[in-house]
Amino acid sequence: MFQFRQLLLLLLFSVTLVVTAYYARSHHLSSRVKGGEEAAGQQQRDNFSHFSGFNYYTLNQRGAPDLWLSALEVDVDHTRGYFELVRPDGINYGDTKRGPVRHRGERGTLNQKSNFLELYGRVKLSTSESVLYSSYGNYSMLEDKFFANGRVRTRTISPKSGDKILVNSDQVTMWPGKELSNFKGKVVGKIKRKRVYQPSMDFWADQIEVDLSKSLILLDSKVVIKRGTVKAYARRGEVYLDNYNKKLKYYYLYDDVKVVEQVTLDNGKTKQRRAYGERLDGVVSEEKIILTGYPKVFQEGDVIKGNKIVLRENSSVVEVDDATSKLFLKQ
Repeated sequence: MFQFRQLLLLLLFSVTLVVTAYYARSHHLSSRVKGGEEAAGQQQRDNFSHFSGFNYYTLNQRGAPDLWLSALEVDVDHTRGYFELVRPDGINYGDTKRGPVRHRGERGTLNQKSNFLELYGRVKLSTSESVLYSSYGNYSMLEDKFFANGRVRTRTISPKSGDKILVNSDQVTMWPGKELSNFKGKVVGKIKRKRVYQPSMDFWADQIEVDLSKSLILLDSKVVIKRGTVKAYARRGEVYLDNYNKKLKYYYLYDDVKVVEQVTLDNGKTKQRRAYGERLDGVVSEEKIILTGYPKVFQEGDVIKGNKIVLRENSSVVEVDDATSKLFLKQ
């Protein structure tokens, strides 16, 4: 009987040791897992930061300012070098003659590693010559290239001619350092002369390129130009801003040119004149339009043809190459 009790007590003691050892090991493993999770969580938190009243700047290799950027709030991913910005406002100084480029928006992101900035909502980009507004924009600082879309509106002053160039479009790509802009999609624009008494020019196209370094505007696809009483249509066009007051061509139109003009006669009546050709040269200093490439003019019931036809703005006179006669609209 006594041996049986000893055996029973020994068995119970052994079971207790086994159970205790099991729970001790389980608790140790659980503590290790929990400790690892806490360490990982702490490391993850260390990779992210949040700031209010954020100011950030970088210097170039010469130690001069390169980028200055401020925001009301910012979340920083240190691992990716990624900034999420609220009300970003910044200046890229660059190293070109163009001077600084200022940019701002309602929200934005900055990839520090690639120097790539994205802006969202009420975007504004400004240089010494241009101001741009849109709903979205991105700026590659390494390429000095800015892209914008969504209700794009721009205002540019030509440094040479002083013309004010207003352009609206679906999207635009700008290279500020090159003074070059490429507009695409439902392009509508106006060229306002520095002197208010000089007529402005309106234009429409699918795509245009503005090169301020050359004082040149290139128009492509479904081109329309309107100046005074003259409205002209073509597939392509060019405007040379510096040639306004010179005895040179101010604008050209190419391919399937059509001109519609409202001409005021001496008696005060107005008549419509239509003209066609393959090329149009506009010399605004002399108020004349030169048509070549099998040109022809329709006025009243007459059809006028020649190698070259010259139309005077708001004049009933039609000049035909090598012709001694002049044709007048019927009174």
